[in-house]
Amino acid sequence: HTELQILIYLQFCADTQRVDFQPLR
Repeated sequence: HTELQILIYLQFCADTQRVDFQPLR
């Protein structure tokens, strides 16, 4: 399963959409 990878991808996309770009952690 690549659920974890998908979650990371979605989280990354959500962060990139934000004006203040913040690292995943």
